[in-house]
Amino acid sequence: MSRWKEFNREPVAGEWTRKQKRGYHRVRSLLWFWECHQFQVLWVTLSTAEGGNADKLTYRHKQLRQRIERQLGYEGLEYYQVRTEEGHGVLHIFSAWRVPDGERPRRFWISQEWLSAQWEALHGAPIVWIKAYKAGNRSRNRLSRYVISQYVQDQSGYVNMC
Repeated sequence: MSRWKEFNREPVAGEWTRKQKRGYHRVRSLLWFWECHQFQVLWVTLSTAEGGNADKLTYRHKQLRQRIERQLGYEGLEYYQVRTEEGHGVLHIFSAWRVPDGERPRRFWISQEWLSAQWEALHGAPIVWIKAYKAGNRSRNRLSRYVISQYVQDQSGYVNMC
């Protein structure tokens, strides 16, 4: 089976553990919920610099979310994160936001430059990655499968999801 077909097929019973299947469906259901409720979703990766404290990742992510809400005006930000110990510690995050009722429509976007500067100020690591999520069944299935297969399945560095 080609690598493309193998990557894009649904997991077959017995291939993934119960924990992995639960994680897959959790990610997929959350993306579906956000799509149905007109949330815009960004896929963000935040790293830890060499010598940095990976134990502070979750707390610093909270501080970053607060800055995004206050400084960029994206109040009511929701998220899903997977924490791994790859490199010196990494957070793989889906951030979701929707335009509040009664407000003018606008795009949810955070520039990589701004995000990098904020993350370096908070956590000492300028390396960040950001990409907009394209809504749709195919994207939802592929991204859910990717998150579990890359960050959870057979990863000794996997820490948790929340």
